[in-house]
Amino acid sequence: MQVHQYDRDVEAAVASARTYFDAYPRQPNASQVIVLDIDETALSNRAEWLTITENRKNGLNLPFVKDQSVLGPAMSPALQPMLDLYTELYRKGFSFTFITGRRDYGPGRDATAKNLEAAGYGVPCSDGAIEAQRAERAQSEPCYVTLGMRSAGDQRLASVYKPDQRAQLQACASDRGYEIVASFGDQWSDLAGTSAAEASFKLPNPFYYIL
Repeated sequence: MQVHQYDRDVEAAVASARTYFDAYPRQPNASQVIVLDIDETALSNRAEWLTITENRKNGLNLPFVKDQSVLGPAMSPALQPMLDLYTELYRKGFSFTFITGRRDYGPGRDATAKNLEAAGYGVPCSDGAIEAQRAERAQSEPCYVTLGMRSAGDQRLASVYKPDQRAQLQACASDRGYEIVASFGDQWSDLAGTSAAEASFKLPNPFYYIL
């Protein structure tokens, strides 16, 4: 973090994805869904991690809590290279959904949705926004199809929960013919397992590892 290697690694991962989509062999359309994780993928908790580092230097070993159901109104900024790519690909015609391990109870969903909007990822799409043609999308603000979150009591490993969320997305969206064309995450558990995407992109995370 302090020597900016993390930033360079994020930029390299996003550049790889941009190269892939620049050569994408099919015409983008709204049925092609890209899945994003949230923490350390769409949003950055960099400030909190730097604070923890500084506190530990001063002998304070305070835990980091990234769950918005606990944090309430706390806001995290966008991971800027990912937001830039998100906006570009939305305007090309792709759709997006978020699948996160954050908890869907208390203030969790509302706080997370507000954070995504404040960071520049927009709000849930209306049907019209989902089906808008590329020319219309180029002039509109980005939006996302769904926000998948953990229900109360769900203690499954991320490597079990995330594939199940992707499978549910495919099942409930079958009427619209959605297909998952790409996934982005900072954990291998964001990407592996059943209902995997055509292409997966791993962002760096030097802070924590989730099974």
